[in-house]
Amino acid sequence: YDFGNDFMMPLVDWNRSTVSGQHNVDGIAEQLKKGENAVLLANHQTEADPGLLAVLIEKFTGQKELAKNIVYVAGDRVLTD
Repeated sequence: YDFGNDFMMPLVDWNRSTVSGQHNVDGIAEQLKKGENAVLLANHQTEADPGLLAVLIEKFTGQKELAKNIVYVAGDRVLTD
């Protein structure tokens, strides 16, 4: 996790980057504490999504444990396109 963050952090333009809907991340963290599930879906395919999502969640919401414990799943199109 730390290696991935160290790799991705310099790629983000922190002066121009924002995260909207931060309250949703806090809501997800609360749901998970209650033993509930949460599913996040991407509407495009890029190999950078997991690393960027992790650093943005941690930096903008402070939810490091959530960012650290997200499980990413990709279908065969990610590997064959």
